[in-house]
Amino acid sequence: FPHVYAAVGIHPEDCADWEDGRLLELRTLAAEPKVRAIGEIGLDYYWHKEESEHQRQQEMFRAQMDIAREEKLPA
Repeated sequence: FPHVYAAVGIHPEDCADWEDGRLLELRTLAAEPKVRAIGEIGLDYYWHKEESEHQRQQEMFRAQMDIAREEKLPA
């Protein structure tokens, strides 16, 4: 639809499924002309209390912020 735009990103709750291939997929999607933002991304420590999970979320967040910066998109 001409009036529909998108934000693409991986929510922190889904970081257990994070693979490098998903980063490439996200980069590809972010380059599409109708993608206007990277989101919903961030850190969510409420449900996951383990330090390893926090580290994984931080890595995922940084990678997505890099894509936002490269594509000049808001996050």
